[in-house]
Formats: sequence, structure tokens, C-alpha cells
Amino acid sequence: MSEEKVLLRIRPSWRSYLGIFIWAGIFFVLTTSIFVPLQLSMFFQVIIAWYVITGIWEKISLKYTVTENRIIKTGGLILKKNYEIALSDISLVKIKQTTLQRILNIADLEVVIKGGLSYSPVGIKMKGIRKANKIKEIIEKYRREMRKGGEKNEIGAGDL
Repeated sequence: MSEEKVLLRIRPSWRSYLGIFIWAGIFFVLTTSIFVPLQLSMFFQVIIAWYVITGIWEKISLKYTVTENRIIKTGGLILKKNYEIALSDISLVKIKQTTLQRILNIADLEVVIKGGLSYSPVGIKMKGIRKANKIKEIIEKYRREMRKGGEKNEIGAGDL
């Protein structure tokens, strides 16, 4: 990757984990008020804490890198896992956005490779990212340039 130009480094937005924090708060209040006489509140609080910690862990450890030749998904803080897709292998780039994501100004960007189906994609799903439309445009532009085989235009994070 040292000879390739890095176009973007993207992490999921904190906004995408807002639902986890809201539900954890609701369940925390419910468990402390309902299950106190039953001595089960501590058990449920541990489960809620685990749920929140795994969400934070995923947010901190997940990173997407878009270069001029490929897209790389990196996960893990202790055990690093990389998953790469060459831009030439991409058949479809699509954006999915729920109503809550629309309100929070985030989206899921799915990159489907050739041979993957649009309803059962094989590729990379960038969950809860901001400016998904601009990222899709950058990926599509570099894909078109690769198909033409011509000189690549300079696009960077400043275009976001």
C-alpha cells in the first residue's frame, strides 16, 4: 500500500451507535426499577454494559481505507483483520439509509464484488458513515478511470 495513494480513511460515525446507547439507558432504568426486589438487576446491568462496550469496541477498531486501487476494511484492536477489494472487482456500490439514519445524516455504503448478488452481497459494508454519497462518487470515479485505463484524476479528502 506504500506506493498507492490513499484517498480516504473512514470510520463509522458515533451517530450510528446512538441507538445502542439509548436502548442501554432505557434498559438500565428498567432493570434498576423493576428487578431490584428480585436481585436480578446486577445480572441485566452486566449484559447492558457488555452490549455498550462491544459497540464502543467496534467503533474504535473499525476503519475503512479507500485507495486509488482498492478498498480495505480493517477491524480489531488486538487481532487486526484486513479485508480488501480491488476497485476493478466491484460490480455495484449502493447506499442504504433508514429513516433514523436520514435524521442523523449517516448511511450504510455497500460495495458488492462481481459474482455477489445485490440481495446477498459479497463485499464490504461500511456501516453508519457520514457523506456516503461523496464517498460513492469518489469510488465510482476511480472505477471509471480504471475501466478506461487512462490517467487518474487527483481526488482527495478535500473533495468531501
